Amino acid sequence: MFDYIMSHQFAYYASGTHLDPEPKIISELLNAFSGKDLIPTTVTAFLVDTTVKSKSELHFVSSNGDLRLAFEAKRIMLRRQCTSERDAGNSEDFSRETCDLFSSLLETLPIPGHRLAYVVNGLFPEFSEDQLLHARQEFLNDLDFYKDFPPSRWETKTVTRVDRTFGQKSEKMNVLTDINRSQGEFLGAAEHGLQFDRIQSEIDINTTQHNEIARFGTTDVEPFLNEAMTLATELETQVGRLLNV
Repeated sequence: MFDYIMSHQFAYYASGTHLDPEPKIISELLNAFSGKDLIPTTVTAFLVDTTVKSKSELHFVSSNGDLRLAFEAKRIMLRRQCTSERDAGNSEDFSRETCDLFSSLLETLPIPGHRLAYVVNGLFPEFSEDQLLHARQEFLNDLDFYKDFPPSRWETKTVTRVDRTFGQKSEKMNVLTDINRSQGEFLGAAEHGLQFDRIQSEIDINTTQHNEIARFGTTDVEPFLNEAMTLATELETQVGRLLNV
């Protein structure tokens, strides 16, 4: 199982999700998010149509920067990421937080969605160099060159589509598992400058992009996350089993 969670992300795809940072809408959302430690801000987004245009995009960010709610051109994206103090937390807490926020949000802005997505990114425990080399053999059948000269970095992505039911809906869902050997640095106060070299995995579960019928709302967020997180945990466990963790 994951030893350190880099991030959780939920995306709600719909038309009309880009919000200009106007006082009226900011005031309405601040009221909806009352008590939730979210501060309005803007970023510059580049929209590509027949020409490339830049627009200010409304975001809400927590005071320490670990949580971001972005009103992008085609989706509303909520992301919790690790900070210098801690990792991104467990999936149950992220699910509760997401359901709470989107309940308030969609009550204020009743935008019907046509696609839902959940992504979790995490690191497995530390391994020796021999264990890291063995891990690659579990996931990839190498070219002879790389058998003679083992790589220090690698990645593999697997994608499939499955039928799943959540709530009252039956949906085709994409399931992506990205597994790689990754190097980086922990930025925690107690571990500042501590380098890592670990197996990292990103699991992405989303409803099909081919169905653009607006059919999702507030009551679908929690059932979707329950199903997506169950699938993600199953895949995380199977990867961990291959790694003997």
